[in-house]
Amino acid sequence: MISSFSSSTSSADWVKNPRKTTVYFSAEKLVETICFIIDNSYFRIGELIFKQDIGVPIGIDPGPLIANLTLWYFEYLYMSNLYKRDYASARKMNLTYRLIDDITSINSDGVFEKHCSKMYPRSLILNKENTVDVSADVLDLSIDIESTDKFKVSVYDKRGKYKFNVSPK
Repeated sequence: MISSFSSSTSSADWVKNPRKTTVYFSAEKLVETICFIIDNSYFRIGELIFKQDIGVPIGIDPGPLIANLTLWYFEYLYMSNLYKRDYASARKMNLTYRLIDDITSINSDGVFEKHCSKMYPRSLILNKENTVDVSADVLDLSIDIESTDKFKVSVYDKRGKYKFNVSPK
């Protein structure tokens, strides 16, 4: 499959045979482009210029998409295999969610923690957002499991967790 982009409609699609007038990326060209972006990310702070050496540059437009695609790739490979060899564990991870690089696992009986070191490369540092399986703060929601059939959902503001003042502008 090839990703194509139409500037006249501002849309993108997967196509097998792009027309001569179609702007498109082959899989190879897409990988080459992503590598170029990662290898050539520079940031200016005042008069100083820094080159990013480690990780995906999140401060640039394609950064979150690159991070999401990279994590999805590792998750897909691992979960496809886990589903075949340990269906029960794969099912327990059904309530594990990720938004870019924030992972929240609810009610998985610790199964996610047992598998995450095998799912992602060692170079990737994971920070689990919730500390217990029955409670999690996700985006602007606080979710608590009160019983087998009852969830309590309330508004969550992450600024309250910092030891310093974070006030809106």
